[in-house]
Amino acid sequence: MLSRVVLIAALVSTLPACQPQTPPSGATSAANRETALVDEIESQVAMPKGAGPLKDYARFYAEAPAGKIVGLYIRDGSGDLPAGARRWVRFEALPGIDDGGCSVVNI
Repeated sequence: MLSRVVLIAALVSTLPACQPQTPPSGATSAANRETALVDEIESQVAMPKGAGPLKDYARFYAEAPAGKIVGLYIRDGSGDLPAGARRWVRFEALPGIDDGGCSVVNI
């Protein structure tokens, strides 16, 4: 069994704040949009039974090609992203998990 628990979540909400929208021009506007989306997601996410609190996970988020927001949570951190931190990445840059066995949960 892996020493880390990995949670993969396709996070889609009916709330308007969670619907991907074309951001205003400029990197700052895009970063603000991403921060607002992640804040909204994390205010609503319910970890599955047996999982730790969000602070125990490195949290990656991306917008999938279909426009859905995807989250990947990795227990105890991942690479240069420590547990408790979060990062918005390109969909193609989400960390790859080849075999999470029983430590992978799809929500």
